[in-house]
Amino acid sequence: SQLTFRDGTTLRCKARPGRPTEDSFFQDPIRGESLYKVANLNAVNGVVAVFNLQSDRGWGQPPMRGEIRAADVHEFPRATHNGEYVLWDPCGSLTEGPYAHAKLLKDTNTSHSVALHDMNARIYVVAPVFNVPSVGRLSALGLFDKFNGGAVIQRVDAEKSAVKIMLSKCEGKLALWLAPLSSFEKLLISATLQINTGQSTAESSDLLKLDLCELETDQRDQVIITTSLPWCPSGGILVVRFTERVRNT
Repeated sequence: SQLTFRDGTTLRCKARPGRPTEDSFFQDPIRGESLYKVANLNAVNGVVAVFNLQSDRGWGQPPMRGEIRAADVHEFPRATHNGEYVLWDPCGSLTEGPYAHAKLLKDTNTSHSVALHDMNARIYVVAPVFNVPSVGRLSALGLFDKFNGGAVIQRVDAEKSAVKIMLSKCEGKLALWLAPLSSFEKLLISATLQINTGQSTAESSDLLKLDLCELETDQRDQVIITTSLPWCPSGGILVVRFTERVRNT
């Protein structure tokens, strides 16, 4: 399910309901001629839902266009990040897939164009970018194929050559965005998962398999890292380590 985990719990934002963005607040979503946006907060990232609620324009009409920004998220969580954000559609599209929908936003006002046909919607995660000193810039995006895939991320701690990501629950494929200082081909990347057992101690899982996917032509310096997580209802801490590949002489 794109809404729930296998135990029936939902990927919810913070307790308050979502709110219209500033540029949507006084719009009529039924008779207006613009996309309607609703934003909310997770623990680390934000989420923006974009709607085209037109139903009476007739067949063959072009998609309605609008823009989305990190500034659409009210009261963005305070975090030690570098002021950049990654805009990500965790469900992607049937033709392009989720990798095509990770877009770097240089600041809160950098815009990204969205086009939706009548009676369609998309949900975007807005994830802050963190500096990993010896590695580059990294953003923890969330789970694939979940409408609010970023809700599982509770905390991100960037260290010199590693990053620790606290997860509320573990299940499915998790995505990270990376812009390395040098070519990603020079990096060795490994990950372990410290599973919460409900006791004061945690167990470390076996090494997790990681996959890398290079982004589109205009984002060749950026990659998406994915890892499949085992089911763990009490969550855990994903530790991703980066080391430089040693050349054979």
